[in-house]
Amino acid sequence: MAIFTTFLKLLKPEKNDYVDVEKHISENYDKIDNKVQELSNSNDGKLNKGNLPITISNAETIIKVLQGGIGIKADENLLYLNDEGTKIKGHYYLDRLTDGIFECIQETTTTINNATYFKNFSNKENADKLSELNQYTEVTLWEGNLTSTETIQLSESYKNFNCIKFVCYVIGGGFTYFSLEECPRDVISSQEIILTIFEYYVLKLKAINDTNFIFEPISASEPTNYISLKKIIGVKY
Repeated sequence: MAIFTTFLKLLKPEKNDYVDVEKHISENYDKIDNKVQELSNSNDGKLNKGNLPITISNAETIIKVLQGGIGIKADENLLYLNDEGTKIKGHYYLDRLTDGIFECIQETTTTINNATYFKNFSNKENADKLSELNQYTEVTLWEGNLTSTETIQLSESYKNFNCIKFVCYVIGGGFTYFSLEECPRDVISSQEIILTIFEYYVLKLKAINDTNFIFEPISASEPTNYISLKKIIGVKY
C-alpha cells in the first residue's frame, strides 16, 4: 500500500504497488516544483544564513540598524566607495582595499580613497590615536637632596624628553611643603630657569649641557627655612 512522505506528502508506492503515472509521478513532480517556487519567492531580498531577529530580513534593514547603533548615515544605494556612483557628503562608505569606515567630506564620483574626499571614521584609527595619547612615560633623571649651590649630573640627556619635572621640598617652621614644578624642554635649553615655590621660595636652575644642571637656592621667607631639590624627572608623551 502506498504511503505519503512526511514533508511534501508525496505519494510513495510500495514495492509491489501498481504505479499510476499521473498520480504517482506527475502529481509528485507538481508538488516538488510548487514547493521550490515557494521557497524561491520567500527568499527574494532576504538573508537565509545565521540567526537574526525576524525584523531584519534584508540589507536595507541591516544598514538602518548599523546607522542607529553607531550614529552614522550610510548610503543605502552605494556601500563601497570603490564602486561606480556618486558618493554623498556626510555619508559613510566601506573600502574594499582598506579596513575601516570612511566619511565622504566632499561629493565625488571617484573610486579611489584619498584624503581630499574621504576621512577615516573607523574605531581602529581612533583607538590607535588614543593609544598614542596614552603613551606617557616618566623617567627619573636625578634623585638626591640638594640645599645649596651644586652641579647636578643627569642619568641621560634632558633633550630626550618633552618636559622636565622638578620635585622640591620647602622645610621650615616645623612643616615640610612639597612642590612639583614642570618646564618644557625648549624653555630649559634656551634660558635660565627660575622656579617660584609657594610664592616665597625661589630656586634657580641652568642647563650647562644636555646632562648637567647648576642648582642654586636664591631665597626663602625665613632664614631658618630652606629649599631642598629632591628629584628631576623626564617626561615623554
